[in-house]
Amino acid sequence: MDLISVILPVYNQEKSIERAIYSVLQQSWKNLELIVVDDGSTDHTADQIKQIKDSRVRYFYQQHQGRAAARNRGIDESLGEYIAFQCGDGSWHPLKLEKQMVCLEETKADAVQCACTCRGQNGIPERVPSDKEKPDGPVQSMDVLNEEMLPLESVLVRIRCLICDRPDDALGSHQDTELMLRLVQQWRVVLLNQVLCQMQSRDVSETSADKVVSRMFDTMRMACTREQTVAHGIQQEYGMLYQQYAALQQQCRNAEQQYLDATDKFNSAMGMYQSVIASDSWKMTKPVRKMSDAFRVCFRGRGEASIIFRGLQSIKNNGIKTTLRLAHHHFHPVASTEAVQTTVPVQTTEPILTCDPSPDYEENVDFSDYTTDIKTLALYLPQFHTFPENDAWWGKGFTEWTNVRKGRPRYEGHDQPRIPHDDFGYYDLSDVETVKKQVKLAKSHGIYGFAIYYYWFSGHRLLEKPLDLLLEHKEIDMPFMAVWANENWTRTWDGLANDVLIRQNYAKKDPKNFISDIKKYIEDERYIRVDGKPVIGLYAPDDIPDVKHVLKRWRKEAQAQGIGDILIWVCMGDSSAAAMGVAECVDAQYEFPPRGKRHMPNWPVPDNGIVYDYKALVEEEHRFTATETLPTYRGIMLDWDNSARKASHYNAWVSFTLHRLYMWTRLAVQYTREHFDADRRFLFVNAWNEWGEGTYLEPDKKMGYARINTLSKAILDLPFSEHEEVAYIGTKDREVKGAPPRIAIQAHVFYPELMDQVQQYLKNIDLPYDLYVSTTTVEKKKAIMAYARNRIHANKLVVEVFDNRGRDVAPFILQMHKRAEDYDLICHIHTKRSLHSTMGDDWRTYLLDNLLGSKKIVHEILDRFERDDRLGIIFPENYDVIRLFAVWGEENKVYAKALLKRMNCRIDLPDEILFPAGDMLWMRTKAVEKLFRLNWCEKDFPPEEGQVDGTIMHAIERLWLYIAKEHGYGYQMTRSFTDQRPLEL
Repeated sequence: MDLISVILPVYNQEKSIERAIYSVLQQSWKNLELIVVDDGSTDHTADQIKQIKDSRVRYFYQQHQGRAAARNRGIDESLGEYIAFQCGDGSWHPLKLEKQMVCLEETKADAVQCACTCRGQNGIPERVPSDKEKPDGPVQSMDVLNEEMLPLESVLVRIRCLICDRPDDALGSHQDTELMLRLVQQWRVVLLNQVLCQMQSRDVSETSADKVVSRMFDTMRMACTREQTVAHGIQQEYGMLYQQYAALQQQCRNAEQQYLDATDKFNSAMGMYQSVIASDSWKMTKPVRKMSDAFRVCFRGRGEASIIFRGLQSIKNNGIKTTLRLAHHHFHPVASTEAVQTTVPVQTTEPILTCDPSPDYEENVDFSDYTTDIKTLALYLPQFHTFPENDAWWGKGFTEWTNVRKGRPRYEGHDQPRIPHDDFGYYDLSDVETVKKQVKLAKSHGIYGFAIYYYWFSGHRLLEKPLDLLLEHKEIDMPFMAVWANENWTRTWDGLANDVLIRQNYAKKDPKNFISDIKKYIEDERYIRVDGKPVIGLYAPDDIPDVKHVLKRWRKEAQAQGIGDILIWVCMGDSSAAAMGVAECVDAQYEFPPRGKRHMPNWPVPDNGIVYDYKALVEEEHRFTATETLPTYRGIMLDWDNSARKASHYNAWVSFTLHRLYMWTRLAVQYTREHFDADRRFLFVNAWNEWGEGTYLEPDKKMGYARINTLSKAILDLPFSEHEEVAYIGTKDREVKGAPPRIAIQAHVFYPELMDQVQQYLKNIDLPYDLYVSTTTVEKKKAIMAYARNRIHANKLVVEVFDNRGRDVAPFILQMHKRAEDYDLICHIHTKRSLHSTMGDDWRTYLLDNLLGSKKIVHEILDRFERDDRLGIIFPENYDVIRLFAVWGEENKVYAKALLKRMNCRIDLPDEILFPAGDMLWMRTKAVEKLFRLNWCEKDFPPEEGQVDGTIMHAIERLWLYIAKEHGYGYQMTRSFTDQRPLEL
């Protein structure tokens, strides 16, 4: 049951306050809190309230700031997801909140207004809304303007609607109506036309502001009346336009059907063309050569075949209009004005302006039983407690939560506002219990320590409470380091020189004073050290005049003050340490994404915002190489979005998913292990709690603990999920323990000229194996034997000739069906090729890369089989261009069912299929032994006639996983970490 916060402003209402409070506490909806804000009562109102013993009542006092200020105070203090307002002389029906909540959920509205009775000065109750016959449904601006006594006490509203829209006390008697007008204009408000509350009409003298507002409301009513007349005419015009639209839509459907018919004809013609190519008849090869020349002209160049192939499928799936838009983005990508690296930009097909639409919510997982050599440092923002300077600059009670609550969706799919999980809530970092709770969560997820921002302005400290709490409470066992955030504080939150709140002066005595001030933290036994030397982080070295001199003074002062040697690590902003000219006077640099990362592609969104592609950012990480000798610690970020802080000109990264976060982190972990010794394997995460920038490990309402769980899996070398769809392999070399498995490699070599490529991959198998090669002619066999004599070092080499039937599938089964039981594992590959495009070559290389691409990959595949004795099949994630075509096909499914019946396998085949398209895979022989045990012969397979579908070999290709399942074995779909092809279509 959701929590409702009821806000009750009172002033000198000792006679009626008890009835008003009990009408709330006696509601059938029990999960509520009552926030009573006393606006300086001078009678016995406070005594009456304090006599009520109910833990749900919270009392606050303020000095004569007005009814709207009292309501706003209540909103700030509220803990619920929903807000209702009560008045000191009002009373509610016991079912008011329950009926409004039901209506709210059924209508998916943002606010619900009920009817009420207002007792005027003449004692006669008046009903609002005044029309008893008014149907339930949306409330419009005109409805608000027509009701003269519309009370806010009749409304139940989601708290997100009140982040920006608050009551305005300057409007006196019109403040309720004015707020309701703003709500209905920006949110969906519905009417529940039942009388559920009573109140006394207020006798408020009309101020000059009220008179202005009254005239404004009169003008708006007249304008709305005129607009209704105009709207009727527009509605008629819309009806005619809609009829035209429907006709055009029918034309589009007809065009799509024509396209489908043309596609069928194209596929049929292509099948005939394939048949012609396979024929040995001279009479047929002459026209084939002419056709082949024409196809080469059409498809030559930089992979146009692949583009056309994708384009045709896109037209089929998305229609011509969408395909044209995608093509425009493909050939005319938006240029980035913020590129800071020289790597090749990643092309994307279309702007993805939504975050993961339904990210998996996860409960907290305790990873305390696992250990890691990765020292993950989470950047930690301390701006979640009040202090006088912020009160002066932004208003009393300001913290980062004030910004976070302002978040609102700016475009379709925009993940705002960000709401913290109930386990933490809108916490206060001046409370040591909050810090303890954060540390407990971090340590249980394998996070090594916090890199805490240190705000120091020539001796003036800000946001110091969390660091000081750590110092005071030695029982908090958490390594930490300080990062001097040496930017100016400005009203634009960007550290630039515009509208400065507090400035960095960089005075002459600052280096000495800085070391003196930070000394007490550095000397703490929990402070992070390397080789016994404490680490000081520096955010913006290029902002410091004569920075080299300052850093030298730091080191000198550290020695003079008894600290000893220190280490200085600088943040890589838009430039590296070398580019900033400080590489020789610092000890290391660390990444701070998104700064310093390639911001491409990008797209404009409302309020002059720009969104960038998180997917493209992760793809760039595949290409990262260290270009300097200075140690570089990797950094990763979660989804990033600073729109809560900015009314305009905000930035956000979209297409964030947990899997991409996992993959980025794994890449960073791999780099860290390759470049640093065990005691120096630091990894920075942006951030622990940057809620205002949308990047945080702490749990929220939408995804729960999913972000921090995902990070933990990546740094603790755990799989993304127990049944992950794609397992990324090749991150580290795994030793094969115990006796090595008996391995056979079966390669169907239709094209002996590709033996050189095959041999390059076979070199990556450094364990004993036997090689079986099938081909189609004696001449090819001789060529293969001659090539392999001094180049392939298998324990046993067998080359055999089979008829050209059944593609690669028939030779594989015919060659191995009587030998399979001699081996534990078999890897099947073949020299896949297409004569009319480069797609076949690309596809073959992709499959070989992900099966035999390196010794690490081979070792990890063998290790996976060794660690999981119920793992039956490992195959590469289906190639991007092929993925859309990896479907059953009616005839293939008929053959598959017949083959299963022949093997006495009782498997229910699914409608949607997953299979190793291209038929290259590793398999455990016990998992598929039923297939090999059949009494196979060459006549079981059709002669090669260019078939593209509908044969027994296409059925076998689709059955590997299901045959393994029949034996009780599972599968894993893998992809190499070094593979730089697009992650998805």
